[in-house]
Amino acid sequence: MDVLSKKIEQQNHFSAKSCREIQFSNGGHLFSYTNVNTINVINFYTNEQVVAYKDHSGKPKCIEWFPDDSGFVSCGIDGSVYFCPIYSVDQTGKGQRDFDSDIVNKQVQFYCVVQTSKGIGNKIFSVANDKVLREHEKGKED
Repeated sequence: MDVLSKKIEQQNHFSAKSCREIQFSNGGHLFSYTNVNTINVINFYTNEQVVAYKDHSGKPKCIEWFPDDSGFVSCGIDGSVYFCPIYSVDQTGKGQRDFDSDIVNKQVQFYCVVQTSKGIGNKIFSVANDKVLREHEKGKED
């Protein structure tokens, strides 16, 4: 929506089936949203799709952008935490994950993931249905 002096006008519109999570990048120029098992990223100003990640086998529950907006980390009910760089795309526009950093634990369903970047390094924390707070390093679960 555009906020004008006396009214609000619709600027862009797109439909997303079963969307349960949306997230702006830190700079506000990229917008990510879930569509069933897919995470789509669009350029907010041009409304063009940048990339689509179709890797979760269950619904993605949380998206957390990297501090420099070069990608994001996502988690889902399929027991996965995926690292998704934005500018790693194949010829079809499908995103290519950082497979060395992915975390998969089929015994739990992840609900939330956060990333720290200042002061204590670049750490990932997640919470799952077993109510355990997990700290992750790239490529392994603690």
